[in-house]
Parts: sequence; structure tokens; C-alpha cells
Amino acid sequence: MERYFPADLDQLGVARTWSVACCREMGCAELGATVELLVDELLTNAFVHAGSSAAVCLVCDGPTLHGEVTDYGPGQVARRDPEPGRIGGWGLQVVDGLSTQWSVGYHRVGKTVSFTLVRPV
Repeated sequence: MERYFPADLDQLGVARTWSVACCREMGCAELGATVELLVDELLTNAFVHAGSSAAVCLVCDGPTLHGEVTDYGPGQVARRDPEPGRIGGWGLQVVDGLSTQWSVGYHRVGKTVSFTLVRPV
């Protein structure tokens, strides 16, 4: 399932609701809350750091859910070490902690951050 989101922080609530609904529709509702948070973090990065709209793609294939957030802005993804008391800088820490694996692919224009979740047995 795929959806485009314009670069507007007001779209984050729409994206969270959509992500949970996609998980239910694909038969992996138990991953909904985790996917909701991952999509929120990655879309926020696209909107704030890349200054870009983004496309989100979610596919549940048996025991695995694959997600991608593709933006069309400049810059590279950089995982920062969070500093106590600092607001921000925790997004990719969250992605790393919640996903089974994640990666970044760069394109001529923009980039795609992918994540994988394995369904609980």
C-alpha cells in the first residue's frame, strides 16, 4: 500500500491513522502501533530535514512487514548520538530500536529509508 504526503507537519496525524489502517487491512494489525511510530519518525525527518514531501509504502508479506519512506529533498541521513536534555535527534534511534533492520538508499534526487519488522510468533 502506498500513499503520498505533502510536506506539512499537519499530515503526520493522517499518516499515523493511515499506517494503522494499512496494517489492519493487510492482516498484521499487531504491528500497527510500531509501524505508526516508525512512519511518524521518518516522515517528520523528510518534512523537517529534507524539506520535502514523501511517499510511504507498506507491504506485509507473511511473517515480515516492509516499510519505506521516500523523500525528494537533499541531504543525507545521519544518526546522531542523542544528548540528554536536547529536544530532537532521537528519531533514528527509535527506528533502530524498533525495527528488525533498516537502511537508506540514495537516489539522484532524494532518498529512501526502509525498515523491516518481523511479526511476533
